[in-house]
Amino acid sequence: MPTDYALYLRKSRADLEAEVHGEGDTLARHEHILMELAKSRALPIGAIYREIVSGERIANRPVMQQLLAEVEDGRWKGVLVTETSRLARGDTIDQGIVAQAFKLSGTLIVTPSKIYDPTQVRVGKYGTICKYHCTKYYVNLQPRRLQKMIDEKGRLFGKLNIVDLLVILVVLVAVVVLGVKFLGKDGGGGINPGKTQVTYTVLVKGVEQEVYDNIQKYIPGQLMASGEMLDGQVVSVEPRAHEQTVTVDTTDGTLEIPVDEGTIDLLFTIECNVVNPITTEIGTQEVRVGKTHTVKTDKFELMNGVILDCEWGDGAAAADAQ
Repeated sequence: MPTDYALYLRKSRADLEAEVHGEGDTLARHEHILMELAKSRALPIGAIYREIVSGERIANRPVMQQLLAEVEDGRWKGVLVTETSRLARGDTIDQGIVAQAFKLSGTLIVTPSKIYDPTQVRVGKYGTICKYHCTKYYVNLQPRRLQKMIDEKGRLFGKLNIVDLLVILVVLVAVVVLGVKFLGKDGGGGINPGKTQVTYTVLVKGVEQEVYDNIQKYIPGQLMASGEMLDGQVVSVEPRAHEQTVTVDTTDGTLEIPVDEGTIDLLFTIECNVVNPITTEIGTQEVRVGKTHTVKTDKFELMNGVILDCEWGDGAAAADAQ
């Protein structure tokens, strides 16, 4: 079981601009802040990682690649950063790589304002998780190999211009998407032309009690999207206690305190018939476990729900067998 912590220091674009205007060395300032934080919390520091370059992607940051590899190996109990965005910026894939590496190894992320335990909660904006092999790919990626693939004229392997390649890929993706949608509507290409019954549940959190009281009047209610009635309905709604906590920093660490917001969670059960049991589209939404879902009828609408469970009828089994 690891006991030591590591520091990771990286400059942002804003930091580089600030240094030009005389703000001082960012890495030195951040190192001082994190060392004081470690001292106040009695956290043993085993290594300090200083990212000299300011790369957009993990593939362009060798120090981050090394740190991620050690995190995956379970070398560190936690990593100290001034803020979580220092680990990965806005790129969704990079955020997923970081989140998965820390989650699988149980490595803590420690900032001056909060300690994140990725095995217990979703780590803020790093909730989008990439497959485990994505991490291996980026950690082992060698930029020099990419430079050999693309010559000085921007041609892949000296034959195909990289811009032309991107255009071709975009066209191919568009053709595939249109083909899937066309087959889904017409029932061709081996997909069951009949309709398949689908039953699923949607959890909507933090709903006012008065809203729930009024919704009960309109259950069952027919589904609706883009001004059209759909072949499905909300058959039931079940209230649940809404759990909300606030994180408070104490001298002994962080403390999760339950908070009563006066709201409830609602669990909707929905039944519908879909033409294509593969894409499972109802209106403009796909039904998948874990997807964000809007529960909408001609009488009420609740957004930002999450699909918890989904059951497909016999039509889905027939489609899988073809």
